[in-house]
Parts: sequence; structure tokens; C-alpha cells
Amino acid sequence: MVSDTDLARGRIAPTEGRHVHLPKSPPVLRKRMWFLLLLLANVVSWCCVYGLWTGNPLPVLKVLAIDRARVTGIMHNQENPCAIVSGRVVRQGDTINGYKVVKIHEDKVEFEKDGRVLTRQLN
Repeated sequence: MVSDTDLARGRIAPTEGRHVHLPKSPPVLRKRMWFLLLLLANVVSWCCVYGLWTGNPLPVLKVLAIDRARVTGIMHNQENPCAIVSGRVVRQGDTINGYKVVKIHEDKVEFEKDGRVLTRQLN
């Protein structure tokens, strides 16, 4: 092992202009890496085909808009509860990213879209 002090004291000459060759990874690891890359490519292509075949984007993409929404504050009272979602103040009945705010609880907010109810906890 070469240390900086060995280089500083002149025990070992620096490797200026020389290439240092690192050992190659074993063939088994390279095969696994290629397999995982091909698997990932297949999953992505089949997701695209599914979206084109059905005419609708993947159901996962519909949820992503609300998954990025963060509930950072809730001001809860019985008459007029409100919450801070993605930096906006919302009340029950408001719409954010296509999701309707159904109910604001003390520690969570319920959203609804296309008959699905999603709940986001206070962060």
C-alpha cells in the first residue's frame, strides 16, 4: 500500500504519465449487471407498451402527482379546518393536482380522485 508520506519522502516515485490499471470485475458480476440492465429495460418497455395499448397512462402515474404532495401543516378546528399541502393552503372541498380534499383530520388529509381515496399523513 502506498501512502502520501512514502511519496513525500521520495521512497516511491509518483506515477506521472503512467496509467494505473485496475483489475476487471469477475465475469459473474458483469453477467449479473447485464442481466439486471436488460431486465430493467424490459420492464420499462412493457410499461410503455401497456400505456399505449390501453390508451391510458399507467395507474402508477396517476398517483405520482399526489405522492409528491406533502402535508406540512394542519390547522384543525371543527368549523373551518385547513391544511398546507405542497406550500398551498387548502380547505375541505378544494382541489390540488386534480385531487379533491375530502376531509382534514388532526394528523392527516384525505384526497379523492376517480372514486379512490388517498390519505397523506402530516410530515
